[in-house]
Amino acid sequence: MGAFRFDNILSSFRLRNVSTTNSVTLVLFSRINFQGSVRVFRGAQNVSNLGNYNNVSSSLIVVGRNLTNSQIQQIQNTGNPPRDILVIRQ
Repeated sequence: MGAFRFDNILSSFRLRNVSTTNSVTLVLFSRINFQGSVRVFRGAQNVSNLGNYNNVSSSLIVVGRNLTNSQIQQIQNTGNPPRDILVIRQ
């Protein structure tokens, strides 16, 4: 998120997949390279306040499908997302 000057700034969001409404996952990580504590959001939703996670996110993954908890844990353990996810690094 540092590449976009958005590190530790996220406090709200709108999550949508226009082609398949409920097939979307947003994973927020508190540290860079998909590390640290995690918040997971699945399906279309509006979040106006992340509460104690406001201004904490340093990396994220958003995909137009539902990631399982196991897939998210593997991303966190390895620091590598699945091959079909675009990664932007600073």
